[in-house]
Amino acid sequence: YVDREQAYVKHIFLERYLEALFHKIGSSYNEIVYVDGFAGPWLSADENFEDTSFGIALSALRKAKASLKARARDVKMTALLVEKSSDAHAKLATLQPRFPDITIKTYNKDFRAIVGHLAADIPREAFAFFLIDPKGWRIPLEQLRPLLSRPNSEVVFNFMFEFINRAASMSMQVTIQGLDELMPHSEWRARLQLAEERAGQYGLSMDDRKDVLVGAFGDSLKQIGDYAYVAEITILRPLKDRALYCLVYGSRHETGISVFRDC
Repeated sequence: YVDREQAYVKHIFLERYLEALFHKIGSSYNEIVYVDGFAGPWLSADENFEDTSFGIALSALRKAKASLKARARDVKMTALLVEKSSDAHAKLATLQPRFPDITIKTYNKDFRAIVGHLAADIPREAFAFFLIDPKGWRIPLEQLRPLLSRPNSEVVFNFMFEFINRAASMSMQVTIQGLDELMPHSEWRARLQLAEERAGQYGLSMDDRKDVLVGAFGDSLKQIGDYAYVAEITILRPLKDRALYCLVYGSRHETGISVFRDC
């Protein structure tokens, strides 16, 4: 994790949360499906991909499966991994023999283009967890509705605050359109303008701008996914007290938000 300490923070959270989630959910559901929309791997320094999000998720699925089996619960564990890059996808294709106890399906596609396909590949009675961690920020949130609105599911979305905050100060139509698609139904521009007017001559602090933009995105996510709870974790730059990105979490169950806060 040298020079990418922010990824370490993200992965520590994912490891703690997914292990807790899969153990709890496995008591009620006969199948758990983990979906990674932008799997990579990117910059992995471990041949077993233990420093990647999907590697951490596969390990959590395996641990939960073994623990549940010891309690006479045979829960099917499935991972759907999507990666557009052919080179990165070729590495994903080597995973199945390493995890014979997990059903792994990979897609060499753009995640946004196969949302409907993914939704159809998740069994109706399964519980699904979605990790949406893109390299950029141009994600039309409405396109993800078939997944996000699915019952029995949760999501963690990496909101690339530093880049989005910079884009929110630009006037180019293509940039504004991208932000409108990322935060639909939220009136983010009006909310940001109102906050700036109230701040007066000193202007908004970085934290104030984050509250506005992450709040707008959280409201959009809550509406499209019909989540009862939306919360976030702010990940700072390694050597600066400055927000780099925010992990935004959506759940429909109070137990989920409780475990999220603990982790």
